[in-house]
Amino acid sequence: YSREKKNKITAALKFAVLIVIMVGVPLYIYLFHREFITQFSSFEQAADFLKQYEQYSVPIYLALEILQIIVVFLPGQIFQFAAGYLFGFIPGLIYTFIGAVLGTAITFYIARILGSDAVHMLLGDQRSEHYHELLSSKKAYLITFLLYLIPGLPKDAVCYAAGVSGIRFIPFLIISVAGRMPA
Repeated sequence: YSREKKNKITAALKFAVLIVIMVGVPLYIYLFHREFITQFSSFEQAADFLKQYEQYSVPIYLALEILQIIVVFLPGQIFQFAAGYLFGFIPGLIYTFIGAVLGTAITFYIARILGSDAVHMLLGDQRSEHYHELLSSKKAYLITFLLYLIPGLPKDAVCYAAGVSGIRFIPFLIISVAGRMPA
């Protein structure tokens, strides 16, 4: 194989893994472990779930907060309300902040590592560079921030989009965490 062909195969495989993470894992959870999701239909149920693990409730909450960002359709606000209820407002806010930072970073880099080559391959050099410049502009950062402020919008999907865009990580992290705080 030529170097270019190997790069295309690698990009396609990485993109396939990204699709499995974004679509396959949520679909698997929804189809085969729906009870995992339905047990969190209210913040009281989420708090009760965390209470049963007493001394491990904080790391379990952090794992759930990170997981709900990576697996886009899991309900984040229910966990966040439960954290405030169970741990208190300030500790719950701190734990949520830590989980949001970690989940956002993981999701951003999953997309950056697994998806950026595929986007380049699918769009071609010229169009890919055009979108990279467009998505690196100041306007893109403002739009990203505004997307985080819109209630009901799947904000976690924005992490994946940012990861394959030209947005730089640190400004994106600041924007996403600041945009999540009002919720």
